[in-house]
Amino acid sequence: MSEKKAFDYSSLKLAAEGKQGVFSIGKSWLLRDIMAFSLGEGKKKVVVFGDLSADSSAPAMFLTEFWKNALSALSQNSLFLSFKLSSLLKKTRICIIPMPNPDGCDLILNGLSEYNPFYSRILKFAPDKNFDLLKANARGVELEINFSENWLAAKNEERLNGITGPSLFGYGGEYPESEKESAAISFFLRSFSPDAIVIFHKEEKKNLFCRGLLSKAFGNIISGYGDIPFTDREERHGGFSLWAREFFDVPVVDIYLPFNDSSSEKDSIASSIILSAALTMNE
Repeated sequence: MSEKKAFDYSSLKLAAEGKQGVFSIGKSWLLRDIMAFSLGEGKKKVVVFGDLSADSSAPAMFLTEFWKNALSALSQNSLFLSFKLSSLLKKTRICIIPMPNPDGCDLILNGLSEYNPFYSRILKFAPDKNFDLLKANARGVELEINFSENWLAAKNEERLNGITGPSLFGYGGEYPESEKESAAISFFLRSFSPDAIVIFHKEEKKNLFCRGLLSKAFGNIISGYGDIPFTDREERHGGFSLWAREFFDVPVVDIYLPFNDSSSEKDSIASSIILSAALTMNE
């Protein structure tokens, strides 16, 4: 639990305080900012998301550290890994949204406060106040499946799984983008018009990865990094990745990393994926 509590919404706010390129793409149900960090000014645009799930502390921490390290390299006009950031970011803009579900993250890390306006609603799907399995937001809607792609199939799947309303996970909401968080994400992406999207997920159980779709999406530029931590995943009806890929017709890649492993090699590989995506967009 101590590892989880290392990075919550308050930590994110503290890291962003006084920094350039910080803005909000909207508010959560509990009026927390869905923060974004911007790097670069180029015409090509890459958006990098942390996990939309509640258990998003570790991806959010990694992406915030990546952003801070990139700012430091820019200020010193030095290389970041093998990349000359100042040159890369003249052609590309990278926008990082480290914690798309701040309310869910707060619930899983800090528990349920009696002052929470959704207190009664939350108790209906978590009467024991145990949020270890929480993937949803503060209203019991899993943001990952709160999008329009194959929406009716998503509802049928919910019924087959016995899910009829707000839940720790598996409930996609009353209608697509019913949640403030998913609506904010959708509005931002439609306005931003990304050329590529990368989503970092926490995944502790999968330790074997392959390059697969990542190579197809971002070309051979990433081949020098060995076994890239990408794994095929089953597309979920109503899912964010499927919706983004179909709506924007751009590469959308899900990356699963064992974020409980704090090795510098893992951080270097993950950072290289982001920068390689930005570089490939300009080829």
